[in-house]
Amino acid sequence: MEMISLLLFPPNLEPSDILECHHWHSFFRAVAFDFLELFGAIPSWIGELSLLENLFLDGNQFTGALPLELGALQNLISLDVSYNEFTGAFEIDTSIMKDLCLGNNMFRGDLPSEIETDYTC
Repeated sequence: MEMISLLLFPPNLEPSDILECHHWHSFFRAVAFDFLELFGAIPSWIGELSLLENLFLDGNQFTGALPLELGALQNLISLDVSYNEFTGAFEIDTSIMKDLCLGNNMFRGDLPSEIETDYTC
């Protein structure tokens, strides 16, 4: 069986509308929702995408805190949430990530010490 590696959706959708099929969670390795004019909070079930390696949410209008469930994604090596309206503290384990872009959000507090300045894109 082939893995679903990338989904593209039309603009102006809420995150909850996009992955109504999230029961496919064991197939996703990469999700690219960049620059699609998406808005709202990221649903907590994103942590169920257990094989996810790359998550690109940059250039949208996502709000609220990043769900702590992102920390359950043990295969996640690339995360780009830059150019959104995320708030709150950044509390996700980044120890295995190779690419991390957090810039142009409204995170409060200090970023974890293992995040270098060039990760803020």
